[in-house]
Amino acid sequence: MTNFVIPQIFDHETNQANLIIKSTSSFNALTELKNGYCDLALISASSQPVLSADISVSKKPLEREVTSLIVSKSKIDVYKILEKNNPLFSHLPYTAVESTQDALSNININKNSATFISARFLKYFEKDYNYHYTGVKNGFYALYKSNNFHTDEILKLIEMIKSSTK
Repeated sequence: MTNFVIPQIFDHETNQANLIIKSTSSFNALTELKNGYCDLALISASSQPVLSADISVSKKPLEREVTSLIVSKSKIDVYKILEKNNPLFSHLPYTAVESTQDALSNININKNSATFISARFLKYFEKDYNYHYTGVKNGFYALYKSNNFHTDEILKLIEMIKSSTK
């Protein structure tokens, strides 16, 4: 999430606090929060169109030759947003599968299909895939310990993040 949220709200020139930002898995972030290694964790939750973080991928050009979508259960929310807001996806039939890996396996077999993935999956693709940024970014939960002595600063940072992602 930090790759997409923090650059919008963080001004390095006027920063007075010692703030260290890093991107990691949700599990690692929660572990670091629990163990007191960080004060704030942003955990993603797919919900709203904000930034180009999710992409669609296919073997054929999306605009012309894709005839169906194969959507993992974890990306159904992304599909619903795109179905409503993007004419490219609104008329295509879709099939729901268990996981992103299942969806990718299916588009290898059915070359006229496309699927939705998170940007981190791009490293697994060969050159014969076509990509399309969907403009859907995950919402987030901001978690912090209630007895934190930085609570005021954390709440200000959360408000800045919320106002920059509306």
